[in-house]
Amino acid sequence: MPKKIDPKEIALKKIEAKKALIRNINRFLNNYFKWFVFIVVILILIIGYFKFIKPRYDQMKKTIDLINQQREDDYYAKKQELEKIKDLLLAYSRISPSYVEKIDLVAPPKIDELFTEINQLIMNNGLLVQAVNFSVVGDRTPGNKKEQATKEKDYFASGDIGQIRIGITVRGTDYESFKNLLHSLENNLRLIDVENLGFSPGTNATSLTMVTYYLK
Repeated sequence: MPKKIDPKEIALKKIEAKKALIRNINRFLNNYFKWFVFIVVILILIIGYFKFIKPRYDQMKKTIDLINQQREDDYYAKKQELEKIKDLLLAYSRISPSYVEKIDLVAPPKIDELFTEINQLIMNNGLLVQAVNFSVVGDRTPGNKKEQATKEKDYFASGDIGQIRIGITVRGTDYESFKNLLHSLENNLRLIDVENLGFSPGTNATSLTMVTYYLK
């Protein structure tokens, strides 16, 4: 007759098995807990690096590379500009000072002596100044096409060049002195453009409207 299995004995064996399993787990954790924690920390660091740190690092690296490239481009552009300035200075140093002085007289920066120059020019032709007025022409400012068309002459006063309009009446002119005056204006070192002129043989008077230039 088979031996009857006691349920209590079976339950005790199960309990003993669970206790043995728990002891084994505890023994494993006691022996390898430090390594387990180390591996978990390493995994967290790896995940954090690829998910948070590396994208920001890559973005920062791109920004730094872009800034460095921009600095290199600026440096190269300034270097080229400096080379051009050096070439210009070298070319300028080779120009004769007397020639530079003549060029400066075409549009001299000083306008205070303009009346004296014009008066002397007229007197050299044996004429007398009856009336004279000066007016500085304003710089040309950007506008619509209609304004640009009506102010075409103001275009020449843009930038570093200014204009002065001169209205003058001269007495004692005859045909010969009038011709000589125009010849003197044409050959004067200071650049002078005659816009309008009127010659009255009966009164021996000449009226001229001229424009001259100066460096600002």
